[in-house]
Amino acid sequence: MIGKQTENSLCRVLGDSVQYQWHENDNKIVITDVSINCNTRDRKNVSLTGIPRMVMEVLSHATEEYDRGEKMDICQKVGVSKYWIVD
Repeated sequence: MIGKQTENSLCRVLGDSVQYQWHENDNKIVITDVSINCNTRDRKNVSLTGIPRMVMEVLSHATEEYDRGEKMDICQKVGVSKYWIVD
């Protein structure tokens, strides 16, 4: 459904095979469950460095604390506009 909203734009819906690497996060790798990124050309090796417009995290018992805490803080720090948590 989300992909249909971005069909005629430069934005792409990306799954959990994509990793992000931001200097604001000491270049540590962050892997999101789903992201919408309109600047996928910004890369460092195999990681994207562009800031996604939206990140969606699907909670599991194993990742809930990280997704609600550190990962959400990192995304806010780098300027992600929307951070959705799906439970």
